[in-house]
Amino acid sequence: MIMDYRKMGRQVYLILPTPRGEAFDPAHLVRRSLRDLGFVVKQQVERSHADASVEPIASQLVKVASSSGATVINPIDELCREDYCPTLDLDGMPVYTDDSHLRQTYVREHITFLDEIVSRPQHDRTDIPIAMGGTAHR
Repeated sequence: MIMDYRKMGRQVYLILPTPRGEAFDPAHLVRRSLRDLGFVVKQQVERSHADASVEPIASQLVKVASSSGATVINPIDELCREDYCPTLDLDGMPVYTDDSHLRQTYVREHITFLDEIVSRPQHDRTDIPIAMGGTAHR
């Protein structure tokens, strides 16, 4: 399929999955702490954990992109810092709605890595985003 679009002269973008797992789930971000007599909020996840959460599928998708001429877009590069991934935005709201889906509001306000691709007028576009690895939900 990718090669068919490439043969038509189209630029194809293969989007890798977003990090996933219990560590990103808002239901698991707050823990009661007896030592601090209150709550502890997990505000970040180690980048290595985020990378490992998608590695099996991401490595396969990178191979597909490499063999077909597609451009790889890695959302982790946008979602995470060099050594950690925030679980809360600057307003203290969770980034995710569950263990694998980004909050719709977070996507709208913070995710910009697709803007240039999808905002061009249709008649100017020769590119096709394909193989989305994650989705945005409320």
